Amino acid sequence: MRSTYVENIPFVLMKKLLSALLGVRSYLAALGATVFLFDFTASDSFTIGPTLSHSSGTTGKAALTDILLLLLIGLLHGGMTRKSSQLFLRKYLPAPLLRSFYVLTNAMMILMLTQYWMKSDILLWETTEGFT
Repeated sequence: MRSTYVENIPFVLMKKLLSALLGVRSYLAALGATVFLFDFTASDSFTIGPTLSHSSGTTGKAALTDILLLLLIGLLHGGMTRKSSQLFLRKYLPAPLLRSFYVLTNAMMILMLTQYWMKSDILLWETTEGFT
């Protein structure tokens, strides 16, 4: 019995190392997505790379695309926190990796939002005074 445990030590260590690497990668992706989101919402004077938002020919198409992106993010973000989804994901992922997987998928969705967002002429609100 002891020899089997000793033989499995490299496997257990490799599993823990891979879990840690996935966790680090997930949180780095989340940090990158946050930076892109800040850049996306900031003025044009602060840009990290090329402009990621697309121009649209019609306001209706842009509004529909943007609403669908926000709904997709909301469904993923809210759906992955439900007990039923966690039980489903536990069939394929170890329990300690669920949070890292959640963070990674949400970071990918934020990057997708910044990539496929379409500018439109619809004005939701406007501030004239700035921050005080």
